[in-house]
Amino acid sequence: MKTRYTTLLVLALSALFNYSGAQDVHFSQSQGLPLYTNPAMTGFFDGQVRVGGIFRTQNFTVKNSAGTPRYDTYGAYVDASLLKGRGKKDYLGIGVAATYDRAGVVSVNTTNILLNIAYSKGFGRRIKHSIALGLQGEFLMKGIKTNGAQFSDGINENLGKTSSGIDAGVGLRYHVNVRSRFNFFVAGAYTHILQAKENFINGAGAKRAAKITAQAGAVVDITEKFNLIPSFIFTKQGSSMQSVVGTYAQYVFGFEGDERNGIAFGLWTRITKPYPDAIIAGVRLDFKGLQTAFTYDFNISQLSPATSGQGAAELSVAYMINTKRNKRGGINCPRF
Repeated sequence: MKTRYTTLLVLALSALFNYSGAQDVHFSQSQGLPLYTNPAMTGFFDGQVRVGGIFRTQNFTVKNSAGTPRYDTYGAYVDASLLKGRGKKDYLGIGVAATYDRAGVVSVNTTNILLNIAYSKGFGRRIKHSIALGLQGEFLMKGIKTNGAQFSDGINENLGKTSSGIDAGVGLRYHVNVRSRFNFFVAGAYTHILQAKENFINGAGAKRAAKITAQAGAVVDITEKFNLIPSFIFTKQGSSMQSVVGTYAQYVFGFEGDERNGIAFGLWTRITKPYPDAIIAGVRLDFKGLQTAFTYDFNISQLSPATSGQGAAELSVAYMINTKRNKRGGINCPRF
């Protein structure tokens, strides 16, 4: 009986993956896990070392037997920006990132480990520009565990299957700094080039569809104390498409050298092929190299009745070590 249930379970999940295609995790905060979004963003910050993490939990009204949310996602990263502070406008970025998510009583767990390298070339005098190329290597692993799920015979089953593979990605990023009052970047990435296949039984499974990402962000000084920080991101993976657009409004309450300490409040909308999916509200604090942000998704999609309008809560933290900007012509990277 156990063998039969195992086979049926794995076949059912394999059929689901083949139907929908293997998809990536996603975050509402486009800058909450920059190395995951685009390898060209590696090292793109003021400082020498940056560490950060992000946590997302969603579907609060759909709970498992333990009363916990059915879908959680974690992410963490560390990257370094080399060659800065040597009279050059260029830098070499290296970094690693990881994501982990789990879903449901019949738990589907996905782990991604990324290794990025990026090189940024700076140019320009009065108006400073830079362009970066990033490369990404990826190891991914997906597992299925029943974790005591009960089948029709009343027997708790503890079964598991895993699948792993390697993949690759590439990204570009362009940045312009206009006299420190207007900073803007635009970037694009093509990831899952190898389209690694997720196999669970007798070769059955689905390829992880290639993903296209386009994003942009800016810091616009309205006054010395008030800034706008608009952002946009679009992703397409297989038949799935979504975009998130909105802005922070930031009040600057102090300075640490060249760094601004401020609090910001933001509002965005997420659109998924082609209907609005969520309204996202957020708050962010920048203080002495530390950036903390919290966002909440209000579900306005067709799933809204089932979720009572609840969507997802997301918390991110990043800390930049040695945030002194290059005083000899380097290109500063504000906190987008």
